[in-house]
Amino acid sequence: MRRALLGLAACAALAVAVPLLALLALDTAPVRNRLAAAASAQLGRPVTLGGLTLAPGATLVLMARDVGIGNAAWGRDPHLLRLARLEVDVAARSLLDGPLRVRRIAADGLDLRLEQAADGARNWNLGDDDASDWSWLEELPVVIEDVTLAGSRITLAAPRLTTPLAVTLERVDQRLAADGQLVLTVQGRANGEPLAVRGRLGPVAGLLAGRDFAIDLGGSLGAVRFRGQLAVDDLAAPRASRLTVRAAAPDASYLLERFGIPGLGDGPVDVEVRATPLAGGGPGFDAAVRGRVGELDLNGTGRVVDPAGQASLALDLAGIPGVAAEPFRLRLAGTRTGPAVTVRAIDLEHSATRLVASGRVGDWESFADADLHVVAAGADAGTLARVAGLPRPVHGPYALRAHVRRLADRSEAVTLTGVLPFARVDADGTLGPAPDFHGTQLR
Repeated sequence: MRRALLGLAACAALAVAVPLLALLALDTAPVRNRLAAAASAQLGRPVTLGGLTLAPGATLVLMARDVGIGNAAWGRDPHLLRLARLEVDVAARSLLDGPLRVRRIAADGLDLRLEQAADGARNWNLGDDDASDWSWLEELPVVIEDVTLAGSRITLAAPRLTTPLAVTLERVDQRLAADGQLVLTVQGRANGEPLAVRGRLGPVAGLLAGRDFAIDLGGSLGAVRFRGQLAVDDLAAPRASRLTVRAAAPDASYLLERFGIPGLGDGPVDVEVRATPLAGGGPGFDAAVRGRVGELDLNGTGRVVDPAGQASLALDLAGIPGVAAEPFRLRLAGTRTGPAVTVRAIDLEHSATRLVASGRVGDWESFADADLHVVAAGADAGTLARVAGLPRPVHGPYALRAHVRRLADRSEAVTLTGVLPFARVDADGTLGPAPDFHGTQLR
């Protein structure tokens, strides 16, 4: 979505470069068409601009109407984004000496339709992530002092949601306070449940520099209460940064019934996540998660160390729906660079199961470009059978080895060998698309 907003910002920046058109009252249709064509080329989607006006002065005022960005070819709706009216006020002097200071953004009739496909593709991934044409825009420091959205609607449809999430924003206001803080107020509804968010971010100078700033946001979504507090000393190399996030709801079944979030079972929701400076000093942070989500008890710790990018995790869980309510322990160590993940070790211990994995995954979300080795063994295959959804209980010892690798045709191949209580396994095939791997074929 950042790419879409940057595309609209690019339209504004390009329009600012031709203020004489407004002074001379010339027809802006040719400029409008060129801007739409340039944005379409950058975003890789058709972009439409129904109207465009520019008023020059100490504050440059750009107004656009009937703005549209087309959807992905596989999307259900013809548009990713539609906007009835957009006004952007820019301090003219900031175009010369920076940072770019946007005095006001006002939008009416925003309709944003987000979709995720079964293979993990997202319709808000726009353009070429590696395109150098975007580098100047993404690195441009921008201060947005005032934001007002009216009559906005955002929907999200994803395979893991049993019903789409529909958010109607009745009021979105962001104001620059006298102390340099951004004050945010959001009011609306999500799937019919009242939504309210209030918070402060800043100071603006710290946000721009990525140093010495804080964020404090809190609110409610129906019966869900949440609050997040972040204090950052240095975003690039945090040494004294702290984070606290807490969320609570009366029951996990409420999340399924109202927002379509499945698989949590029944029981209260009360989770807290904390990040604190490394105990031994240096850039990075220690993290911990505690609480309960329905039938799932959480008790975990982790550590992220920069700049090496190394992460480690220890997690104790119990009561996973569909699995015997026995605790298991998960240990993970690896590195991540962009979407690529190198797994030094994943070690899962259950009362009757041991699973160990190592290797590399080029894109963790799509499971593309993988070279991963997995070994699973245990004294009783009953738990494995329940997780896999086998029609009848299976008991007895088992040992399995799997190797996932990328083929020349860019598909992901899997080789599976081992012994189950009822058969010997020796199979090859290809994996279906992540995250559910439907369509996997073994022979």
